[in-house]
Amino acid sequence: MIMTKRRWCIFGGIIGLFLLFSLFTAYTQSRTSFRALVLDHLPDNRPVEMIRIQHHYMQPDETHIMITNTAMIASIMDQFSDVKLKSTNDKGSFENMTSVIFKVQYGATFIVHLYEPNMMRVNNSHGVNKKYSKTYQITSGYDKTMIESLADPHVKEYLID
Repeated sequence: MIMTKRRWCIFGGIIGLFLLFSLFTAYTQSRTSFRALVLDHLPDNRPVEMIRIQHHYMQPDETHIMITNTAMIASIMDQFSDVKLKSTNDKGSFENMTSVIFKVQYGATFIVHLYEPNMMRVNNSHGVNKKYSKTYQITSGYDKTMIESLADPHVKEYLID
């Protein structure tokens, strides 16, 4: 069977559409938000009971702050709610890492690692999903002054109530 010019055009069009669809899918899957990663997975009937903010998550003797005040927790959650993220291969600098741990009453624990420059990684204690194994670049909607002021290394352990 000999391919006519018309059949080559149809074949090329199908391949072109397939490539465009693949590129569009890759683009949309590389973008997400903090709301899609964390807030949409929090159960409505079980609130966040505690937020722990600390530098260098892997070092247990580091200074940290524990927040149990519901108004302060809501303020921190609102600050993160509009964060837009883009998947990246860059791992960021671990030297200046701040971890924000969201502990849900009788539920999953979400650990948000914030790196310089504007990088974020989210871990979920209840499941391994591809989206939780990625590092994301923060593209918009994040003001780090509140978290940095709470995670000041000179702050000792506090229980804000």
